[in-house]
Amino acid sequence: MVIIPGGGEFTGRRYRPLVIMFITVVNVIVFIYTSMGYIPLLYSSQKSIESLGFKPIYFFTDPVKALLSILTSMFVHADILHIFFNMYFLWIFGNRVEGIIGHGKIVALYLLSGLAAVLFHIAFIPIGGYESLAIPAVGASGAISGVLGAYLLMFPYTRLSMCLFYFFIPLCFNLSASAFLIFWFATQVIYGYFRLGGVAYFAHVGGFVMGLFLIPHLYKPGVKPPSYLEHVLRYLYEYLGIQVVKPKALGKVAKITLIILLLVITGGFLYSTFISSNTIVYQATVSANGEAESFYISINPLDITPTPITTEKVRIVTNRLLPLVYNETLASKSVKFSRLEYTVRIYGVQVPVIITNYNGFYDEHGVLVEASGVMHTVSVRVGGGIVARGEEVMASFTYKGLYINTSVMAGLCVIAAALSIFAVSSVIKSEEVAVYSPPSLPATYPYL
Repeated sequence: MVIIPGGGEFTGRRYRPLVIMFITVVNVIVFIYTSMGYIPLLYSSQKSIESLGFKPIYFFTDPVKALLSILTSMFVHADILHIFFNMYFLWIFGNRVEGIIGHGKIVALYLLSGLAAVLFHIAFIPIGGYESLAIPAVGASGAISGVLGAYLLMFPYTRLSMCLFYFFIPLCFNLSASAFLIFWFATQVIYGYFRLGGVAYFAHVGGFVMGLFLIPHLYKPGVKPPSYLEHVLRYLYEYLGIQVVKPKALGKVAKITLIILLLVITGGFLYSTFISSNTIVYQATVSANGEAESFYISINPLDITPTPITTEKVRIVTNRLLPLVYNETLASKSVKFSRLEYTVRIYGVQVPVIITNYNGFYDEHGVLVEASGVMHTVSVRVGGGIVARGEEVMASFTYKGLYINTSVMAGLCVIAAALSIFAVSSVIKSEEVAVYSPPSLPATYPYL
């Protein structure tokens, strides 16, 4: 997909996009550095992504590391296409925004949008899944999304030329900036709720919402006295009924669409608040016959859910230990059983479980934090639409759980919901920041 902006904005003042150029250069230099140890100029090394990316778990375990990784992650990209499209969109849309609001304000917009992206990414975890806690997020997409949100309110009627490639055949057409950016924003919300792909969609949503919210506070064109040309155009419209210029701000349909999307986001975060306030999270490490893996377990009154486990023996043992993981009556107690028998349901199949020499200790929440024993059970095989018992499994196991204090998660969800509501007011008052020019004037390209 290729996007090329057209003209149509009369800016009145100019700033060279020095900040946008600086950010672009820094991102490119960092990508060259992070790709040197793997496949040069094509992919960043996994080591770079792990060390410089932002993992949400840092926010709850090491706030200082979290802050540093938020900053570094905004300049790290996974591969050449990732950085190319990010920098392409930053340049196409960012240079015009900086051309109007200036250098200092574009820095504020960029950084605050990046922080909002992190906020939304963390706050969405109770809905999106706790496996995101340990997955490093990289890229400038969240910060750039804030620039897109600002651009939408400032230049809603800019004509964009979009080219899509169908079997290498370009299909090109024109559309307004508002149509393209609202469609893009809607896809991020939809993809985020349906958890499609491995992209942090709600980080994009957070940056975009922050851009919508901030731009009325960063740009106030109303303080500039009307030009002679504007007086003439207003006279033509008010006294002769001739409308030379297009409407300044977003149209009603665009506003309503944006407001609906923002309300959907707000509702999601309010639901996320409810989930997070009734959920406790543990990092579990299970070893079975020498195979070990760490993952997260979320515990609420309705369910106990582990994040995906890739090691087969660890997955088998963990799925059969779940009935023992939480018991409020055993808070701060140790238990021992020479033989423990029960059944669990795996994919609808009743599976017997026998544990010998079981030792377990529960913390003050009634959650299992240490356990060991020998498990005898059977596996469950799924394939060809058939679910059936598999072979017998015997595993000597150990279990260790570490409580993750996510008590602030509900507060983050409330902040994200509030920011979405505040952004609604920016959409309603979008005519205050719209930049436009009459079509009879030459198109202007502020440092395109």
